Amino acid sequence: MNKYKKNLPKFIIIVILALAFLIYYGLSNKLTDNYNYLKEDKSKYLVYTKTKSIADSYYQYIPYVNLKGELGTLINNDIETYLTNFKKNNICITYESDLNGKILSLVIKIEDHSYVESASITYFKSYNINLGTKEVIDNDTILNYFEITNEEVQTKLNEKIEEQYNYLKSNNLIATNCNYSCFIKSSELNNNLDDAQFFIRDGQLIVFKPYTYISTSSDENTLFDFQITE
Repeated sequence: MNKYKKNLPKFIIIVILALAFLIYYGLSNKLTDNYNYLKEDKSKYLVYTKTKSIADSYYQYIPYVNLKGELGTLINNDIETYLTNFKKNNICITYESDLNGKILSLVIKIEDHSYVESASITYFKSYNINLGTKEVIDNDTILNYFEITNEEVQTKLNEKIEEQYNYLKSNNLIATNCNYSCFIKSSELNNNLDDAQFFIRDGQLIVFKPYTYISTSSDENTLFDFQITE
């Protein structure tokens, strides 16, 4: 009994230390999972709307990448510079972000309606950020990650564009005398990836391609993105 009483304080200390470690481990994991340690403002998401405004009848949502340090500053300055020429009437600005493991993806989507009635000229700008290495990764790195080549992406992209053309044609959303070649030319689409923007959504590779869309209907089903991987 005396031996038990003698060892009791040591046992209590061990239990307290074990509980303290488990609590610290749990909080540490939660902090890492949410990447709060990288955030400039821990009360907000990794990407949030910095400003929201209306340009004529179109909303403009300007994203802000909530990362402290040089990386966040560089990306947010680049976003501001890129959007400088688009903050005017009849231009819609939205964005989409997604977190896939350590990769934070952001794509800015712009629909410019200021030139031609019933027309949409689209532009895209994406950022894929490795939160582990704290760097923006390029398209080649993304393709290597998905184990897919530029040629395979182009083939898939062409298939998706043809699917979109068939949808628009069958729903009378483009001129009846406009064939596939006409659609490609008038939409200013091409079969290379020079102007393509990569985005990762739910673990799948998405390609955004700029295009011009002229609808013959009030139903503007604009093509925003093409899923490349399955």
